[in-house]
Amino acid sequence: MSDTRAARISWFPNLSAGLPAPAASHAEALINAAWKLAVDGRALIEDFEGGADEPALVGVLKLKLIELIIEIDLNLRGVPGLNEDHLLPLALQRGLSEVALLDGAALVAAIDFGADLQRPDEHIGELWDRLLEAFPGEVPNPLLADGQGPLLRALRNWSKLCRVGQVDDAFLTKLIKAI
Repeated sequence: MSDTRAARISWFPNLSAGLPAPAASHAEALINAAWKLAVDGRALIEDFEGGADEPALVGVLKLKLIELIIEIDLNLRGVPGLNEDHLLPLALQRGLSEVALLDGAALVAAIDFGADLQRPDEHIGELWDRLLEAFPGEVPNPLLADGQGPLLRALRNWSKLCRVGQVDDAFLTKLIKAI
């Protein structure tokens, strides 16, 4: 993936457009998306870096990345909790609408899934950086040596956001227990 191809992806188009959404479901979806990016996404990216010399592993990680992105997309759409077995086929058939405006083929191309590359992981870092840059809010990195502090601060801030928005923050308990 060239830098220009990564730059052409419109990340989080509906969030960027400021389209209105119900406060409770929107706040919960955004917080869950930030959590998945921070915890699951960053762990995947670290696995990409560690397995860069193993093309078969990178291929599996690319599948996992597609599944993570479609899971976040569905959460932002207001359709959380679909069976994981259906996420990849759904992503390939329907593409994305909330994380990015990409059909299934464009999503596969963006991740370079199935491409015969010397370094099959080489474009994932750039794609990941652009996705995080476009996300409306900071995504803490719990994998850094001092990463637990920023993650706990983010949870505290999300709890405050929920209180201000009169959103039940009970869903945060599950996130806190996962630390």
